[in-house]
Amino acid sequence: MRTNYPQIQAWVGLSEGGYVNHPRDPGGATDRGITQRTFDAWNRKQGKPKRPVRGITKHVAEQIIEFQYLDAVRAADLPGGLDYAMADYAVNSGPGRAAKDLQRTLGVQADGVIGVQTLAAVAKADTADVIQRLCQRRMRFLRGLKHWTTFKGGWTRRVMGDQPGVQIRDIGVIDRAVRLARDAGAIPAPVAVTHGKALEPIPSNSQPTDPEPTVQISTKGKPMNDVKSFLASKTIWGAVIAVAPTVLGLLGLNVTGADAAEAAQHVNAIITAAGGLLVVYGRVKATKAIGMK
Repeated sequence: MRTNYPQIQAWVGLSEGGYVNHPRDPGGATDRGITQRTFDAWNRKQGKPKRPVRGITKHVAEQIIEFQYLDAVRAADLPGGLDYAMADYAVNSGPGRAAKDLQRTLGVQADGVIGVQTLAAVAKADTADVIQRLCQRRMRFLRGLKHWTTFKGGWTRRVMGDQPGVQIRDIGVIDRAVRLARDAGAIPAPVAVTHGKALEPIPSNSQPTDPEPTVQISTKGKPMNDVKSFLASKTIWGAVIAVAPTVLGLLGLNVTGADAAEAAQHVNAIITAAGGLLVVYGRVKATKAIGMK
């Protein structure tokens, strides 16, 4: 619910804390829950120059959290308690991940877009039950991350509190969210900052969200990642042979097409033989055995 936004912002702010740049944190430099990458995207959207995220004001951080995370998971349209559980999940692991896990919890299509179908399923479900199952699913996701061992203590306390399940005076997201859903009166606030963004690795062949403009150079074929000597290039030698008759003709020497073709065959044979010798030499100098994996 939108009326819960101030409370949600306060709780998320307490969990995220101030500036941190842990070497094993995939989020990188982060202040008040905002990564440098997200801050750069926000500044571009606002037509402002890049600047360090360190020292970001509370006001700007909350603007970004509302736009980038709360609104992205439709927190204003979710019932009390679930709005907070989703907001905290989105800030820590991204709105797409949070949305898909909510949809999986509800048994609807997990497309990462909270729309009419998802909201209808939310309306039919018991909110406290959905919160608990969502938080348990979130914990399973966290345990599967490669940097779990580094941040597991903080993440576990953030989501589940000091004890598993729901306790009246515990301080996990699951505890506060369920109590908020049940309108249980005074609710304990987070008491510890949690470092480490719980983000999935970005596939090497994917483009990051809101990427920097890049210049794409088309190779129209296999990427040219390997470098070889120009002396081993048939393209280079083919060009040399092609222009040789003209150059020699200017020098007063008569070279026929047959002569050029024969020369090309000889050069091709020499290059092929040289390539074979290089392969043999490379195998002799190799430090690893050939195996089938």
